[in-house]
Amino acid sequence: MTMAAGTAFAPARARHDPRALDALRRLASGARVGPPALARLAAGHPIPRPRAAELLDPSGLTGLCDVGAGDITGDWYVPRVRVAAVADRPAVVVAGPVERPVAYAGLDTVWLADVASCAKHAPGVGHGAGPTGGAAAELGCGTGLLAALLARTYPVVVATDLDPRAVEAAALTFALDARPRDHRVLVTAADGAAGLRTGAFDLVAVNPPNMTEADTTWDDGGSTGFEATRRMLAESLGLVRPGGTVVAVVLDVRYDDGRWPLRSLCRGWRRLGLGVTVADSPAVDEWPTMAADLQSRFVGSIGIRHVIVTITRPDRRGQTGASTRGRGERIGG
Repeated sequence: MTMAAGTAFAPARARHDPRALDALRRLASGARVGPPALARLAAGHPIPRPRAAELLDPSGLTGLCDVGAGDITGDWYVPRVRVAAVADRPAVVVAGPVERPVAYAGLDTVWLADVASCAKHAPGVGHGAGPTGGAAAELGCGTGLLAALLARTYPVVVATDLDPRAVEAAALTFALDARPRDHRVLVTAADGAAGLRTGAFDLVAVNPPNMTEADTTWDDGGSTGFEATRRMLAESLGLVRPGGTVVAVVLDVRYDDGRWPLRSLCRGWRRLGLGVTVADSPAVDEWPTMAADLQSRFVGSIGIRHVIVTITRPDRRGQTGASTRGRGERIGG
């Protein structure tokens, strides 16, 4: 069995091929904890064909090749996708090692999911729907990891992404992940909140692109890096109902000419009566050199923080009840 080099990976076909799904689940397990050879396969590294067949089962190996997820080249199996497990969470399928990744999955996704879980149980969020009620959305879902995590606690989750390839990858992530049987999660190709109903969600989560001079769609934040953040946060606020919450991970950049985009935005929200909390993300410990590493990307910057922003609309009684975790402060207006 030899697949032609360059055969496109077809996530939609993989979702409907039990052999491929089983093999991908095995790879997901290997990405978390497993034999070194299985972990190498999950990371996209070739291994000898007999060993790959032993780890994935011959039918699983055939299934992966049939959907374009790998090639048999001589005595080697060459993966064309990577399967990742972030912080021991659900599997994520991204583009192959030869291609440019179509989406990003990192620890900040897990941090955002943790904050979303806190928001769900906070007073005033979701009309008191509790742990079994509510609808959530994710804008710019990429691999679908965050939406998959949200679907474990929210009965209805809707995810969007501008890139059709990311949409296909997210749909496959949902097929690989476990969630309560009556919980639904779907993904659609859309730019941000386009096509979603205003005021329909208890929670909206977003990890907007925030880099300048980016060469990938999922990293392109605009000319200053804040344009996409500003737009996606505004769209997210339009989607939440009274008492609902928006959670986001963003870069908070301060400039030597007095500009402080996130602070200005937060002050405006508070003038509108919204509850706003900003807290340092765990990146303050995980990436202590972040500000120095990114300074050249933000000309004139004198401070760069990776933060978690929680914005809560007042409920019908005029109260806000969002909470967040980490080193934070309320930003007044």
